[in-house]
Amino acid sequence: MLGVRISVLATGTLLVSLALMSAWTRGADATTQPGAAATAPASQPAATQPAEKTHGVKKGTLDLDIQTESTLQPADAFELRLKLKAYAGPLTIATIAAPWSPVKKGQTLLECESTEIKWALEGAENALASARANLKKAEADAELAVKSEALALRMQEDATKNAEAAVKWFENMEGPQMLLQADLAVKNQKDSIEDQEAELDQLHKMYKSEELTNATADIVIKRAVRSLDRSRIFLKLQQERSDKTKTNDYPIARQRVADGLEQSRQALASLKIAQEATAVTRRGSLSAVRMAVEQAEQKLNELKNDLAFFSVKSPMDGVVLYGQIAEGVWQGGDPKTMKAGEKLMSGQMVMRVFAPGKLKMDIGLSEAQAFWIEPGLKAKVTAAAFPFTSYEGACGAAVAAPKGNPGAFGYQLPILSIGADPRVVPGMKASVRIEVARLKDVLLLPVSAVADGKVSVKAKDGSFEKRDVVLGKSDGQQVEVSSGLSVGEEVLLQAKK
Repeated sequence: MLGVRISVLATGTLLVSLALMSAWTRGADATTQPGAAATAPASQPAATQPAEKTHGVKKGTLDLDIQTESTLQPADAFELRLKLKAYAGPLTIATIAAPWSPVKKGQTLLECESTEIKWALEGAENALASARANLKKAEADAELAVKSEALALRMQEDATKNAEAAVKWFENMEGPQMLLQADLAVKNQKDSIEDQEAELDQLHKMYKSEELTNATADIVIKRAVRSLDRSRIFLKLQQERSDKTKTNDYPIARQRVADGLEQSRQALASLKIAQEATAVTRRGSLSAVRMAVEQAEQKLNELKNDLAFFSVKSPMDGVVLYGQIAEGVWQGGDPKTMKAGEKLMSGQMVMRVFAPGKLKMDIGLSEAQAFWIEPGLKAKVTAAAFPFTSYEGACGAAVAAPKGNPGAFGYQLPILSIGADPRVVPGMKASVRIEVARLKDVLLLPVSAVADGKVSVKAKDGSFEKRDVVLGKSDGQQVEVSSGLSVGEEVLLQAKK
């Protein structure tokens, strides 16, 4: 409802006010009736986009300081780590320097029982002698085998040549002679029969003409007839034998020499293959024996090197600390487990000998901070235990170092040559302050305003145009602009790529 304030000044005025109110009420009722036509405004204002935030370019001061904390480490120290390679027996402490005790160069730090490693050394020496003897025998056997194989190969090659000669001999001499002898035997028998037939005929004539006695004629003629009959039988036998020689004995003899040649050739080929395989096996065996000698020599040398850890002397003057500092925390080095009769482990960091007052530390840097540092830049180090005393150190070279997340990395900066009070010892916490630079009266931009070396600059007509800029140092939030912008220009606060 529309409230109406009525000022009673005159009766006419009251009536006019009531009339206006009645008319307004009727109009309102008309617009709320079902089916009543709603009158839309002639025009509506267009929706407006929120203006993009800009940043005015101006000059300012950029402080490039680094403040962080880390753990102090010895700068000049000797680490006694049991880097044993071959010995796997017990490491029993005989004597050991006490923690925090001062030691001189050449003083014994650790002495372990050495009986078992000496046994191991003796066994390694025997194993090496045996391996060398095996190698000598293997080399001699190999040399003899090569000579034996050469002899066997030559003999087989000679046998093959002889077989080839036998085939040629049979084809050129023995075979033809066999056939010729068969033919000659038959021919001789035939000639003998012809001769005997002629002689018998002559005997008949001779005995008839000379009128010898019948008894003598009968004897001579009967003998000639018997001889002729037998010769005819022998001729038949000789013909059959000749046929057998040609059809059976000759092919068999020919095949025998041919098979002998083929057998000799196969034996030669098989011998060559076998000798090649034997040579490969022999070389492999010889290589294995030589490798055994090398391994025995290596084990013996490693045991000799391991023996050096059974009596260790300090290479420097310093103070003994058990264990090691890992990620700012001392690990190992419990005095209860570091005394005579206790056992040590291979790979264990036993102790460090450090020079008091010579310390170092590593600090983590962001990507931007890593490029501020030049090697040799001074750093102020304050041990937490002595907050009112600071020490000077020198920055080394920052190096990339992986972080916990895969693919992530940061930078590690070594602070070297920290000359500290001897009471400040490794493992103590300390703060670091590095005053890199203070850049005054330089153009500054928020880092978010720059993308790919460009910024979006607002023109006079309100539009934005991209412009290349040359950047300087940054503290991660603001960045120095060396050129490309002027004081008073406006750029988009959030750069567009």
